[in-house]
Amino acid sequence: FSLGGLGIALGFITGFGVSAFILVAPALGEFYKESPAVSWQGIRRVAHRHRNFPLYSSWSGVINNISQYLPYFILPIYFGPAGAGFFLLANRMVFSPISLVVRATADVFIPYAADARKNGTLGDLTAKLVKNMATLTAIPVVILVTISPQIFQRVFGEAWELSGTLAQILAVSVFFNVI
Repeated sequence: FSLGGLGIALGFITGFGVSAFILVAPALGEFYKESPAVSWQGIRRVAHRHRNFPLYSSWSGVINNISQYLPYFILPIYFGPAGAGFFLLANRMVFSPISLVVRATADVFIPYAADARKNGTLGDLTAKLVKNMATLTAIPVVILVTISPQIFQRVFGEAWELSGTLAQILAVSVFFNVI
């Protein structure tokens, strides 16, 4: 409790680490049982062959995470804890539902994209996806842009109307983020 913000960050990281371990450990055990051809030497050989992948993908992941979480560290400095709280609520309420849709869509799209690339129709499939996602996202974004202060005020109370105003601004970025 005495660590303050550092404690929150450490707890956040520890939580993700423990949950990743809980999910991965049993999966690795099952994989090894089902695939007797898997060996540590084979794993090392494959890791060596693909050693450049984490070199490039880790940097993009780090930059993505920094850009995603940097406002949580900067906003309290300039606007205080209340300003950061207003932004955090608006950000979570706007991005959380749409991130579920985007993640589910991506999970479905990727296998079809691999087949479409082989068939030479990846461009058409991608254009169709972008059009459908734009149509799907436009409706909630228009609602958020027009009445989100009133929604936040009714759901969370009058003190949170500012979060609704921030949600109006963030809604536009959600639209472009999805596209």
